[in-house]
Amino acid sequence: MIRAGDETRILSVISTLKYRLADFIDPDFGLLDELLRLGVLSRRQCAKVRTGDKTVYERNDALLDLLTSQDECVKFLKALQQTGQQHVVNFIMQNGGQRRNHIVTNTDPTDPIRRRRNLEIITTKRHVVQMTLLS
Repeated sequence: MIRAGDETRILSVISTLKYRLADFIDPDFGLLDELLRLGVLSRRQCAKVRTGDKTVYERNDALLDLLTSQDECVKFLKALQQTGQQHVVNFIMQNGGQRRNHIVTNTDPTDPIRRRRNLEIITTKRHVVQMTLLS
């Protein structure tokens, strides 16, 4: 999961999820215009994405290939929000749906405080990302 203010990973996540993102980004109906307005794309780059007999998937691939910096990716997320594509932002921020939450209750009788403690464990498919003491 990408936390608010942790833009350093957004480019990496978008690059990793590129082929999955291409399936459900809507580049038409304002996204390219918003990216132009935010200074992410030039007019020439917008034309490159729009031009030709490209499928929506090919246009999305071309668009995602143009995102090369963290700043551009942050603005890309803003543009998605501005064009009603919050579901895409959520998908990116959740690492493509790889976040899992588990609540574990510690009832260990050897616990020096001898009380139950709840621990939230956030994992990806392979790694524990964060553990938080809830009680």
